[in-house]
Amino acid sequence: MYKHHFRLAFRDITKNGFYSIVIIFSLAIGLTCSNYITAFLANELSVDAFHNNKNRIYRLLADDPFIPGKKMEYVLKDAPQIIKNNYPEVDEYCQNYSQHVNKIVVGENTYWQQINVLIADKSFLNIFSYPFLEGNPAYALDSKDKIVITRKLALKYFGNKSAIDKNLILFFNKDTITFKISGVIEDVSYKSHLNFDMIVPIENFKFDGSRVYLLLKPKADVKNLEKKFSDDRNKIPILNAGNPETYSLQNLMDIYFDRNIRSSITKSRSMNYIFIAGTIGILIVIISILNYLNLLATRLNDKKREFGINKILGSNFNSLLGYFLVEFGILIFIAFDLSIIATKFFLPYFNKLTNSSFNASVLVNFKVLLCDLGILILIFGITLISISLSIKKQRLNEWLSVSNNPLVKKRNVPFLVIFQFVISIILIISGIAIARQLSFIYHRDIGIDREVIELRVPYAHKDQTAAIKNQLLQNPLIESTSVCAASPLLEHAMILLHYDKNDNEKTYSPCVFFGDEDFMKTLNIKLLAGREFSAATDGDRPKCIINKSLATMFQMDDPIGQKLPGAEDEIIGLVEDFNFQSLEESVAPGYIAFSTNKNNKNIILKINPDRYKDGLSYVKKVWNNYIPDYPFEYSSMGDQFDQMHAESGKFFRFIITFTVISLIITMVGLLALTVYSTRIRTKEIGIRKVNGAKSFEIMTLITKENIKFLIIAMLIAFPAAYYIMNIWLKNFVYRINLTWWIFASAVIITFILVFFTIFGQSWRAANRNPVEALRYE
Repeated sequence: MYKHHFRLAFRDITKNGFYSIVIIFSLAIGLTCSNYITAFLANELSVDAFHNNKNRIYRLLADDPFIPGKKMEYVLKDAPQIIKNNYPEVDEYCQNYSQHVNKIVVGENTYWQQINVLIADKSFLNIFSYPFLEGNPAYALDSKDKIVITRKLALKYFGNKSAIDKNLILFFNKDTITFKISGVIEDVSYKSHLNFDMIVPIENFKFDGSRVYLLLKPKADVKNLEKKFSDDRNKIPILNAGNPETYSLQNLMDIYFDRNIRSSITKSRSMNYIFIAGTIGILIVIISILNYLNLLATRLNDKKREFGINKILGSNFNSLLGYFLVEFGILIFIAFDLSIIATKFFLPYFNKLTNSSFNASVLVNFKVLLCDLGILILIFGITLISISLSIKKQRLNEWLSVSNNPLVKKRNVPFLVIFQFVISIILIISGIAIARQLSFIYHRDIGIDREVIELRVPYAHKDQTAAIKNQLLQNPLIESTSVCAASPLLEHAMILLHYDKNDNEKTYSPCVFFGDEDFMKTLNIKLLAGREFSAATDGDRPKCIINKSLATMFQMDDPIGQKLPGAEDEIIGLVEDFNFQSLEESVAPGYIAFSTNKNNKNIILKINPDRYKDGLSYVKKVWNNYIPDYPFEYSSMGDQFDQMHAESGKFFRFIITFTVISLIITMVGLLALTVYSTRIRTKEIGIRKVNGAKSFEIMTLITKENIKFLIIAMLIAFPAAYYIMNIWLKNFVYRINLTWWIFASAVIITFILVFFTIFGQSWRAANRNPVEALRYE
């Protein structure tokens, strides 16, 4: 019997090839998206879970003296040892911080590559469980000259040969140190909040404070330990503003989702991003299943007469049910196989889209397979219930008469089509809104010339910056240049200042930028009052230029000539606020301090925009003359500012990708339903044409139902999309407004897609010969 079912099923699948392809296509895309999203969520929600002591590892956080109510991960050097000696709940601690290394020498080869170096004490490898491929973690950092590298670097530097006992020369800012490789660890950066390429012993460096992790003893009372820290706040060293601050503990599994504390070596992900990714994945799967349900309903309608004939010939309920289950089971199985192939094929793009590093093992991940199994069970369950109800609720005379009156055949469950439109419209509105916000970010006047570039001079060549500046200014292609501590978009200092207000001591923490007399001119920062710095007159005593936010904070109507609150610096100028932070934040109070300190080693410069390439070539030539042992690299202020919003850009690409996928699935399903709708109304169309109906009227008849569904979907989608996007935009202090045309654009896009999806089929039906139409059945 089953052999007969399979033979009939394959016959019907090929006979109704178009519907079969649509079903397979929809389900394959849905399962592929499910594979990606499940793997992504499973990895994101289990970052750092591979460490054996994950439930006992805590990051030590201190109250931030600069920003009330905020925490920081900077801990003074002596604090962790005092904590270990005085609190029995603490088993071990490790101190660590990060540095970047741009130059590495391996044998006779020199590598110019920015490497993330984790500087840590030897207990780091006892607390954390990084998988070693070579070497022993117990001894990997027990002397100053040892270094642990990742497998990626080992393959790059030594190929398939063992890296153990090989030498690496690292060029730090102030030191050049030779290390011997003592261990190679697996690349697990994609499932760890720490993103490093090398680990070197902390004994090689002098430091005042660092990041600290504590390993607590089993069953230690964390809340009680934090209370002890608070009670003993005067006994533990902390960076403070005169008032004792306190420490708190953050579990290892929570660190990755903390967006308030960031550093160059730690990774983080917003829980909102995780939630949206999961929601979109679920919506794509829902759209796929809705397509399947719609086509399942059409196939059941087509099969009613066949079921009736088989019933007369002696087929029972189980036989009819088994036959139909075999047919759809084959389609589902083919879709599942194609989803596995598609998941592997598009994996590189998905990694780029989500900034992940999954490999082919994602296909056999238990959680991915479990999710696929759940979806397949759901689909089979829906199929079983739908077929059973369809067979049971129809009487024999209805089975035999149904095809004689095609006008009684109507599209089943139109809410499924409406729901598909709702999801698509929401995603389109979200994509347009995010694109508008990104355009606003990329084109906003940030108060700094975006075309200015920065040259980051190596520490060993910092004494040459003045000569490089003078050399650059000799060429008319260079409009202006300045020696400064750093680009204001990459670095700024924060200091804690005390001032009196109504006989009460107050504190505040302004942001400080250090630059020479050409700093403002080069960046094109707008001067509102006062004057800029002068090398001839401003070197004898401290001078500063404040921004508008600082003047507003202290209600300074005329700040020129006043002292900076809490300091001796004389205010000589007032500038318009410039965005040196993400647009998610308001411009903080700050000031520019005149500085010709030799530690100001970086150079910013403005090139004539009309001859930018020639100017850049000249800058490169000057660089190579003065710093031949380092490659010429630069970045513009615009690139640096855009990099602050890189996650929003990735979010936009994520939304757009899945919006396109949802639209493809929806429109393909709509096309299949339109083909079915026109087919069952063939005789009606023929009669209307014989009675004088024009082609345009026939096309309107076919399309108006879909337009009705689209209008209903709009009424549901608009408030939902407005609510979702309004929540996302609240992340930005500077943001766009959700104007009416964003929603109108979504409707127009959807309408155009719907129209072109059904245009061909409706045109064909409207222009068919009515004689052929009346021969239908």
